[in-house]
Formats: sequence, C-alpha cells, structure tokens
Amino acid sequence: TLMTESYFSNGFLTRLSENKSGIADETAPRISVVMPSFNQGPFIEKSILSVLNQQYTNIELIIVDGGSEDETIDIIRRYEGPKCKLIMEDDEGQSDALNKGFAAATGDIYGWLNSDDLYVPHAFETASKILKELMNAQLLNETLEAIQLEIQSEGRGKGENFFSKRFRFPILLAFLLSMFNQLSGINFILYYAPSILEKAGFATSGSLLSSVSIGGVNLLFTFIGLYLIDRAGRRTLMYIGSIGYIISLVLVAYGFYSDASAYFNLSFILLFIASHAVGQGAVIWVFISEIFPNSVRGIGQSWGTGTHWVFAALITLMGPVLMEIYPEGYQIFIIFAICMIVQLLFTHFIMPETKGKSLEELKSLLEEN
Repeated sequence: TLMTESYFSNGFLTRLSENKSGIADETAPRISVVMPSFNQGPFIEKSILSVLNQQYTNIELIIVDGGSEDETIDIIRRYEGPKCKLIMEDDEGQSDALNKGFAAATGDIYGWLNSDDLYVPHAFETASKILKELMNAQLLNETLEAIQLEIQSEGRGKGENFFSKRFRFPILLAFLLSMFNQLSGINFILYYAPSILEKAGFATSGSLLSSVSIGGVNLLFTFIGLYLIDRAGRRTLMYIGSIGYIISLVLVAYGFYSDASAYFNLSFILLFIASHAVGQGAVIWVFISEIFPNSVRGIGQSWGTGTHWVFAALITLMGPVLMEIYPEGYQIFIIFAICMIVQLLFTHFIMPETKGKSLEELKSLLEEN
C-alpha cells in the first residue's frame, strides 16, 4: 500500500539497511515476493527497499521486467543478489509476468507487490505470525501440495472443452442455481411491482410508494445475507430462502385469490423480497465463483451469468403475457411457488456446501460427484 514516507522508519526507503535484528531464523517459512515491472524508474527503488529492509530475513524478491527502457534496470542491478533476482524478458502483461515470477519462486509463502507500491515495516513478520496461528505446518503442507496438484492438473487439461464430462457437475449446478434464481419470480415482481401492487389493492400513488419499500427491504436483507453467508453457509441460506419463498408466494397467491387487504399482500411480497435477498440473492454469485476449477473459472462464471440473464429476459418478456392469461394474478404466484419447491429439493439433494472449503477441496468434491 502506498503510504506517506513519514510512516516509515528513518532510512527504510532510502538505503539498504544492515540492521537485521528481527526474525533472522532461516528455518522460518521462506517468503517469496514477485514484483512485475516496466518503466518504473521513479518508484521501483523504494518498492525494492520496502522488501529487502524487512527484519524478516528469509525472503526472496523476484523482479520480472518486461523490457524497461528507462533507469529501472540500472536500479534493480544495484540490489541484485541472493535475495533479489531479476528475470528480464518480454511478457504479455502483468498477469504473465506474475506467473513467470511464481514459477521461479522457491518460498513457502507467496506474495506480489506492484513496483510502485510499498510494504510497511514488519509486514512479513506479521504475515508469518498470523499464518502460523491460522495453520499448522501439516495443514499448510497439505494445502500447498493440493495447490501444486491443481496447477499440474490445469497444465495437463489446458485447452480442454468446457462442456466435457469433467466439468459436467459444476455446469449443472451453475445452470440450475441461475435458472431457479429467476423462476422464483424475483425480477417479475421487481419489474412489475407497481402493476402487481395495483392488483393487490393499492391506488397508483400507493403502489409506487410501496415499490420503494420493496427496494428498501431488498437492500437491508442483502446486507444481512452478506453477513451470514460465511457464518451460516451457502446451503443454509438457500434453505432459509427457499422456505421463505414458498411461504410468501403461497400466501400472496391466497391473498390475490381471496381479495385480502392490500397490506396483507404487501406484507408477504416483502417477505418474498427478504427471502430472496438473504438466500438466492446472496448465494448465487459466490457459489458460482467457487464451483469451477481455476482453468475454466472465467468461462464457468460466464456460463452461470449468461444463464441467469437469459432466464431474466424470458421471465420479463413473459410477464405481460402471464398477467393477461391470468388476470386474477394468484395463478402466477402458484407457478413460482411450485418452482421454489423444486429448488428446495435441489438444495437438499444436489447442492453441495462450499463454506470453509478451499478451491482444491471443492474441485475434488465436485469431480467425485
């Protein structure tokens, strides 16, 4: 993080310090830092010194330069040595440079730093201490081995067809979750809220004001969902959301069927919105980003997002048609409620829990399924 120089100890960013009174134990976990660089002459020296002047001495700085034409290389040469290595070759941008640096790294802990950013004093010491508290050595080694196996697997599977058998289960999960997100009727209710609320018994002005309450509840319960997703878990929120969907949709259907009061209908429409925000609304994007291996994660997220918006468009286009076919309205909510019963079964029988699992664990879990 870029900081004002007054934050740093005297000389920390101006010269290579000989004072190494901090963690000098070479048996401590080795920290490798990769620094991509291109024409960063005015900044890179301070970035290098912010690494090399750390009191934690079991470090390795790998600078990957893409062919700088300013004073960058001359500056790097001043510090080149056992703890500061230079890779100088053309690259295809920052990501490519980082991958080259990590491929050459020999550390136990990896990090990367832009060549115009700085590490604060004691950053490595603090990071090492926290990692020791969070992970024992055996677990750390197992995690590193899993990551390495994943990288090797990705290398072997590079260019593999996304729709191959290997990715069938995560593709199915992303498709079903995205489909159910829209078959709940969420966008139908959000887009046609004024018309729906008029049918529920509100006057035009009242329906518009009630639409504001829908937006407010959606915002509030979205934050509640974000708070709970890593505490309660994805499946738990999907259970809560699905049950809330079913109850609210059935009671809204009953309200329309029995000509219940406008506020009765609004109450359960708001319960529906809250159920969505806590459940599907909070879970969908997190879950889809977790279930695909690194090699196809971008395509997988595009697949899930595309499915979501295709169904959103279909539901939106079908909205006026449904309201014309079912002018009483209650039948529409019954259809959505039936879809949410199927979603509840999907959550119980098919959807895996991803909370607290590393990407490598999830990959093994999903491939087993």
